[in-house]
Formats: sequence, C-alpha cells, structure tokens
Amino acid sequence: MRSPDFCPTRFRPGRRAFLAALALAAAGCGDDRAGPRPGEVLPDLRLTGLDGSYLEMRSLRGRVLVLNAWATWCPPCRREMPALQRLSDAVQGKGVMVAGLTVDRDLNLVREFLLAHRISFPQYVDPEMGLANGVLRVVGFPETFVVAPDGRLAARLVGEREWDGPDMIRSLEALARGERAGIR
Repeated sequence: MRSPDFCPTRFRPGRRAFLAALALAAAGCGDDRAGPRPGEVLPDLRLTGLDGSYLEMRSLRGRVLVLNAWATWCPPCRREMPALQRLSDAVQGKGVMVAGLTVDRDLNLVREFLLAHRISFPQYVDPEMGLANGVLRVVGFPETFVVAPDGRLAARLVGEREWDGPDMIRSLEALARGERAGIR
C-alpha cells in the first residue's frame, strides 16, 4: 500500500480534544486559526538550530526562505529530503536559503538521518511542536513555507514535492529577484 504524500500532524494524547474544542470556539467567534496565509507577513520567528545556534527570521529579509517542516517518522518527508538538498545546492549564492524544521524529539535520530542521506542544509528543531502547531499551524508533514524577500509568505505547500525541478528552481530564483513567481 502506497503511503500518502503527506503525514497528518500528531498531537499528544489529551491535546486532541482540547485543540478540537479550541478550533470550534474560534470558528464560532470568526477567529481564523489557519496560520499564516500567502501574502501575509510571516511572524518573526526565532529558530533553534540542531547545533544549538539561533536564527532570527528577520535576519533573512532580502532573501527567499524555503522552510520545510518535517519528521523522520514521515515517509514522504524522508523521500523529499534529497530533492531539498539538490535545491539547496542549485540555488547557493542566488538569494535563496533552504532550511529544515524537524519536529522529532530524538535529535540523535535526526542527526543520523541527515548524515546517512548527506543532507547539509541548515536544520532547526521544534521537538515540542510549539512553532509547528502554534505559530505555523502545520496541517501535515512535510509542509513547506516559502517566504519572499520582504518577509511575506509566498506559498504554503503541504505534501512531497520535486524541489529540484527546473520550473521550481526558476520560480524561486525569480522570487529572489523580486519578480512574481507561481510556486506550486
């Protein structure tokens, strides 16, 4: 049986009922809990690196960010990582940064996966899923947020993609130059 092209987000036991009630309450109040939408400025996030370093999102203004939320337990995420690495290699020095945001709790497992698959683009961690569930409102893994040089969300894509295809690379380079880009 083929796995889907994305993995639903996982919630801790007991949180599902709370989050469902919260979503219903928000829907009744007209409050949109869908997370950032294309065209909106992405909140200024502080990402913690797998190596313990920090990245302030505002420091990336002027560059395109391809932020991929993923997990080692997600088959489509694992399949997609080599294409993201090839994308990172292809856009090096062209105003585009590729970064991963893992929600794994076992960071040694993440390190082993990255080493085994020769993934070298920057990795950030969210083991408690505070960013994934809270700020970004990830609906499935992998989910990728493409942020334009002005800090606005250019695209939000759920599921596996061929990131290293020529059309995708051209679109991301065009976005980095300030041109309109249809990223799908």
